[in-house]
Amino acid sequence: MIRFVILLTALVGYAAATIICSDYSAGAAGYYSKMVPTQCTGRGGPVNTWRPTFKITNPISKCPNGWMEFEDHCYKDEAHKGAFNAAEKHCNNMNAHIYVPSSRREHEFVIHQVMKHGGWYHTGIWCALSPPTTDMTKMYTNTGEDFGRSSKKAGVYMENGHVIKEFDNACAMYQKADPNWRYKFHHHNCHGNHKIVCEAPMDL
Repeated sequence: MIRFVILLTALVGYAAATIICSDYSAGAAGYYSKMVPTQCTGRGGPVNTWRPTFKITNPISKCPNGWMEFEDHCYKDEAHKGAFNAAEKHCNNMNAHIYVPSSRREHEFVIHQVMKHGGWYHTGIWCALSPPTTDMTKMYTNTGEDFGRSSKKAGVYMENGHVIKEFDNACAMYQKADPNWRYKFHHHNCHGNHKIVCEAPMDL
């Protein structure tokens, strides 16, 4: 996740700073840098016609019990929470999103300190418009960040041949137990009952 972008505007005797987090930014502008297109809706099953739209408007000031803190964000491992939309809603109810990796250090922390279970976990990738692609710059996430930049920092990519597309395999997953799938994503149809890590930004 792109932690902070700091924009400094220096005028004579004056400086203004705006801090924008990929999960949260104050005010009306800047929350989504890549808003999920209206075409990027689920196809079939429990995700049919759904797409991520939740915005965090009141970030937490302290990690709740059972959550782990890393670089001004809180993380919590959750067991099976259903299809992607149910899992995302579960995180949303706690002022969080399904985790999206943004740096290698963060991803290592989540894998080794937060994740408690084997098996597949949803990550917050949601669709790429046609044609099908493994290009992270063309994908959208539930947090609305520029995942092309984030994936380079985190060193995580789609497995060769595992394309993300609008109409079929619109989601991605990873796991801890198999080292091959810690830093590569497996595509899937968003219907599966996979585990999740919820990630909540902090307002410090």
